[in-house]
Amino acid sequence: MGSVTSPELLINADLPGVTNQLDLRGDVNRYDLKGFDSEDLFGALRSRWVGTLWTASMNASLDYDTTRTSELGGSGINIAGIRHTTVSLGPEVGVALTPQDMVNVGGTYVRSTYGDTKRYTNYEVLGLSPRLAHAFDERNSGLATVRMSRFQTRTGPSSTVDTVAPMAGWERKLSETLTISALVGIQQMTSSVEASGAVGQSERSSSDLVFDSTLTYRDQQDQITLALNRQPSPSGDGTMNQATGVSLSLTHTLSPRVNLKLDTTYKVTELSGSQGGSNEKVYLTASPKLLYRIFDKIDVGLSYRYRQQKEVAGDISESQSFMVNLICNSSSFELGL
Repeated sequence: MGSVTSPELLINADLPGVTNQLDLRGDVNRYDLKGFDSEDLFGALRSRWVGTLWTASMNASLDYDTTRTSELGGSGINIAGIRHTTVSLGPEVGVALTPQDMVNVGGTYVRSTYGDTKRYTNYEVLGLSPRLAHAFDERNSGLATVRMSRFQTRTGPSSTVDTVAPMAGWERKLSETLTISALVGIQQMTSSVEASGAVGQSERSSSDLVFDSTLTYRDQQDQITLALNRQPSPSGDGTMNQATGVSLSLTHTLSPRVNLKLDTTYKVTELSGSQGGSNEKVYLTASPKLLYRIFDKIDVGLSYRYRQQKEVAGDISESQSFMVNLICNSSSFELGL
């Protein structure tokens, strides 16, 4: 049993051609189990610049939490109470070559550090993804990209994992409210790991199918996003795993004052460091939420969250949470020159 108190501040500041959003949240976690209490901080900055023929964006985040939360759906190790910090940057630039052709180049940088490097491994991830979209008509676009990344450990045995995944796909506007997109490709992964008890490196390579698909529906009453993907997933145990996931996000407007939301995720992670038997770890979470606007700028809500994790050995752990939400929306503002 326990409680989670989560104050959050969301600031939007717009300039001509520029949108900025700053999201700050703090979690105070209190439980009746030793080592589960923590005070966590989360921050995210999202900026976007729009020109006549170009766009640019920057997404940056800083998470200061514990492995009880950050490692729940990822690593094969989940030990409560170990401090964890993650810094991530995601710049992207897009240029319209012609009215039909758009080229985007996106980059990623992630640095993850742990308070206990005997149980966890600090690591960095660098990524680069050039992308081309060609519009054949108002409803159909062809997509092509190459996703490249390098995972490298910063503590413990030296390990480097390079991935290259050329992908091709399609985006189709089925109607004014419904859009579907899909990318599929073959990923080449090359690993170089410090050999145990010997001098030198142990190298291996493998190929795998990867994909990324999304279905979105938008109208005045409903907003629905269904996503299915398979991609590499860095882990605090010093390996780069492969994860297949499906997620659903839904917002339904029952009335001008009442909204119903649902977020659910199912994720299967194949642990590359597992020896023998099953090497899959399964994570499931579902969270319905009901929001009611009691005043012009104040919402109250009730939410429920269910989480289940199945370990490689077959052990299953579950958690259930009931939460009361209070949301105050201050007046929006714009910064102009």
